Amino acid sequence: MATDHLESEELRALAIDDLFDIVARHGLHFDQSRQTGVVFHMISSLTEHGRIGVTAVGQSPEEAMRIYQEASRVLLAEAAIAREESKLPG
Repeated sequence: MATDHLESEELRALAIDDLFDIVARHGLHFDQSRQTGVVFHMISSLTEHGRIGVTAVGQSPEEAMRIYQEASRVLLAEAAIAREESKLPG
């Protein structure tokens, strides 16, 4: 399962290094031994456009879709938290 267009204004709150930390913390990173997980591309668009490419690899199409959906959910949730934390007190 892959997309070149996982996009949300919320994602702009994440730094590139955050992507890798988040998926590792949630066990979604690409694992060489299992040959499953998430790989990112087009990451240079993250902070400016809130867009990244995501490829999810699984042992079946269903597993790849599940990994993709979980990675999308987790990234958007973590981005929303990061955005809230970065707001200046009003």
